[in-house]
Amino acid sequence: MPEEPPAGPDVAEVVFRPPSGSGKKLSRRFMKTDSIKVLYDYIRTLDVADVGFDDRNANFQLFQPMPRKVFEESDTVTLQQAGLFPRAIVQIKEITE
Repeated sequence: MPEEPPAGPDVAEVVFRPPSGSGKKLSRRFMKTDSIKVLYDYIRTLDVADVGFDDRNANFQLFQPMPRKVFEESDTVTLQQAGLFPRAIVQIKEITE
């Protein structure tokens, strides 16, 4: 997991909304050239209570609700390519299937 970069012109600020419905938001900065996979890796470093999962190994998905856009875990798509730069709000959905 890369270090959190300081604010700057090439830095994306991403706010994550956990599925718990608590209204809690988690915010972190990433480089615009980081891949979507880095977002997934970041969520995996968080405490399960922060993201509202029952299990640390839970499967999850990152998405934006309107218009609905799912961000698949990918090493090849950057935050800028995905439209998450310069800032974005992303929801976390636990997959229980």
